[in-house]
Parts: sequence; structure tokens; C-alpha cells
Amino acid sequence: MVRSSPRQAPDLPLSVLVVEDDGDARMLLQRTIQLLGHRCLVAADVDEAEATLRVQDIDAVVSDWNLTTETGLDLCRWIRADEHQRAAYFLVVSGFSDPEHLGEALSAGADAFLSKPLDLAELEANLVTAASVVAERKMHAAT
Repeated sequence: MVRSSPRQAPDLPLSVLVVEDDGDARMLLQRTIQLLGHRCLVAADVDEAEATLRVQDIDAVVSDWNLTTETGLDLCRWIRADEHQRAAYFLVVSGFSDPEHLGEALSAGADAFLSKPLDLAELEANLVTAASVVAERKMHAAT
């Protein structure tokens, strides 16, 4: 699922929520994000993710497209509609790699779309971008 090896941890750790219904993939993604220097929570489905988001301040969400009952895009739409979580950076991970799925993810409010197998450098770059985007969004929300 993840290729390459971790590089230097970023200066500003993020609070990241991984939403993945496959237990092995979820654990691998969690460990990878932690190796990149971020705090990481996990959820197996949209309901679990929403419950976590109601009580935790999350900077970024890394969600699989296909989940057990709902999709990562359903979660993304929920986050964008929630005034307390809409600043979160949303990264969709999918086995799809075509332009139609990319467009659908972006239309749902996703900030980025990565195809499986994940490339660690791409994941890391997106989390670095997430730190800047979230800081900007929170600054605008405070004004």
C-alpha cells in the first residue's frame, strides 16, 4: 500500500484521522503517518469518523473512497457542512485513478486525491500542504 521510506518529520505535527475499513491498511496508514511525525487517530467507517470528529479537533482526514456502508466522499460532504470541522484538509485515497473520480472527489470538497498504492512522498507532501491550508482556513474562520 505504501512505497518508499519515511523522511524527516515536519516541524508542525498535524492531528490526522485515518478512515479505512480494511484493518491492515488502516494500521499501516496509521503507522506511516506517525512515522512522518503526526498524531493519528483511526476510524473504520463514516459513523466512527463522525463520532471522533464531534469530540476531537482534527487537522486532516485521510479517507478511503470505498468504505463499508458509505463512501469517503459522504464523509467529506459532512465535514464541509460542519462549521467546526470544515477547515480540515481532506485527502481521498482510492484504487481509482481516472479523471472522472478525481473530479467527483474535488466536487465533494476533497482537497486532494491519491491513488493506491500510496507513494509515501506524495502522502508526505500532501500533509505538508495540509498544515499550510488548515492554518490559512482557521485564520480566515477567526476573522
